[in-house]
Amino acid sequence: MHQIYKLSLLIITLLFLNNCAGTYQQRPILSPEEKLARQIDLQIATPELETALVGIMVQSAKTGEILYQHNANTLMMPASNEKIPTSAAALIKFGPDFRYKTSIYTTGPIEKGILKGDLVVVASGDPILSYRFCENKADCFVFQAWADSLLAR
Repeated sequence: MHQIYKLSLLIITLLFLNNCAGTYQQRPILSPEEKLARQIDLQIATPELETALVGIMVQSAKTGEILYQHNANTLMMPASNEKIPTSAAALIKFGPDFRYKTSIYTTGPIEKGILKGDLVVVASGDPILSYRFCENKADCFVFQAWADSLLAR
């Protein structure tokens, strides 16, 4: 009777281990290139890029080896050339006299020359309100002229 118990216990253990082994999946060890590819694939699979045409090629600076590519051989219009139809569409839509409007508001009163609240800038998309257009980026402050004007008042 004792041996039947041992045999039953052995069979149950083997069945249990067999079922466990069937659900265990060993993950492969990924190379740095494979990890990079997975990360890029995750980034370009976002809903925001669903309708975008994305082309990427990552190449080793040392060896020249291509480490990753996605639509690398697909012909696309360079972003710099996209300015031409975009500018034409804006000219047609808004006309040659269009000007962006940037407004400045306060959230509190001005008492004895001091604003008791916040200064709020509400822009409408003016592309020149950017650090890109500063000649000396180290000293650039986009709103410096506004700040100087307000200080003088």
